[in-house]
Amino acid sequence: LKADDPRDKDNKRQYVGLYIANDSSHVYPLFYSWKKRYSDPEITGDTGILYYDDLKSSFFAGNKEKLLQGGLKGNFIQFNEKTHAIHAEGRMDFGFDNSVIKCISAGTADLPEGDSSFNFELAMFLDFPLPKSFNERLYALLTAEDAGKGTFSNNDLFVKKAVGELITDDKTARSVMKNMERTGILEGRDEGAWKFCFTKADFRWNSKQRGMACTEELSLANFDGKPVNRNFASKMLVEHRRSGENLFLYMEIASGTWLYVNTQRNVTYVWTSDEALNQSIINEGPKVSNDNYTLRTAAPSMVDRFVRKFE
Repeated sequence: LKADDPRDKDNKRQYVGLYIANDSSHVYPLFYSWKKRYSDPEITGDTGILYYDDLKSSFFAGNKEKLLQGGLKGNFIQFNEKTHAIHAEGRMDFGFDNSVIKCISAGTADLPEGDSSFNFELAMFLDFPLPKSFNERLYALLTAEDAGKGTFSNNDLFVKKAVGELITDDKTARSVMKNMERTGILEGRDEGAWKFCFTKADFRWNSKQRGMACTEELSLANFDGKPVNRNFASKMLVEHRRSGENLFLYMEIASGTWLYVNTQRNVTYVWTSDEALNQSIINEGPKVSNDNYTLRTAAPSMVDRFVRKFE
């Protein structure tokens, strides 16, 4: 059935996808129904076609090309009639619409049978201004011999599908995917130039922390447009607030070396265990700041407070 603009009998819009409840900070699914609150933000919107798959005992709603024709892009959601499990795929919006601090993500969302919280497996690209000296020093640390928890290749089905969703132009997306198959490296004039390109990050929505939290290793494909392809022990929280989204990242680069980043609206706070990196923020942060963006050092207490959230 064609269902790209679902309406009820009174011509009111019906919603299909995943949404964040502003009043209680949890993710809830909708299948041709109304949002709990009109202001609840949309993570995925899965309109297009609707059909039932007997073999999978599931209703599917979403992009026709993605569901039936092997299309590269598009969102869909699956509701299993027997187990009540939910699976969604595609590009996902967690509310970062700042023109300076940017974050885009794509991947999968799953609510397993009997569970109450969604799990997200995402590729996530994050970008915000940093001094050139900071980027150069951090890249050297990220690619040092003792950095990370091992290397990886981006020649992976999940990575290729998720990254393909994040690249606007289909021709460019296919070229980038072919290159990942050939070399295992994420390359592209625009696609690889984000500050942090995480090609695998596993999150679980945590209502107490008002957002989705990651305590697993993060797969960092690129930093500042250059390949890294290493896994790092990390803690990340994408916090949902009515005033806007906050992102917190604590990444263990090597033994005794770590990086902390917190983005709030148009401000980025950074602190590390490396004195040269901290001095770069102190000395050059004002040069990359402007009326729309501020780069500051974070207080060590901010780092301690964030890490303790996961103890």
